[in-house]
Order: sequence, then structure tokens, then C-alpha cells
Amino acid sequence: MKSETNKDARIQYNQILFYIDLLAKNGTNLPANITKHLEEDIWELRPRNNRVFYFYYDESQYVLLHHFRKKSQKTPKREITRAKAERDDYIRQKGEEP
Repeated sequence: MKSETNKDARIQYNQILFYIDLLAKNGTNLPANITKHLEEDIWELRPRNNRVFYFYYDESQYVLLHHFRKKSQKTPKREITRAKAERDDYIRQKGEEP
């Protein structure tokens, strides 16, 4: 049973990496089943039931914020709030105002 769990985790991990690579190569010009705009400048990558929040920074890079496993139809508001706080922290660390 443990090897199946490890195999599942590897598959999900590889799929997340694949989606990150798609984002790096294509930006947000991807189908809605791969990436979705949520609020303000917060977006999510959508590999299966995993979500990776990110935002576009300084016209040159995407900043990955955090990952969670989605358990319901709608993205929980607390996850979006957390992503916004992480974005603001990142921008402050760069010496700018969020």
C-alpha cells in the first residue's frame, strides 16, 4: 500500500512540475483547466485536485506562493487570503509597497 501512495505522490509531483513548466513557457495564455485568475493579481495552477497559487512580478517572473490539495468545488477564501498575504510579504521583502 505504501508504494502505491508513493507512486501517487510522484505522479502528482510530476504533474505539478509539468504545469509550472507550461506556465514558464506560455504565461497565463493557457486553458482554464490549467490556470485560472482568482482575484486581483492572484492566479492558480490547477493540476487535478492540487492548486498552486502564483502572481506575476516585475514584468519578468512568476512567483509561486503556496500549494494545497483542493477538497471542495470552490477554492476556499482562506487560501486566497493566504496567497495575498504571501504576495504582499514577497513584495515588501523586495523593498516595495504592496
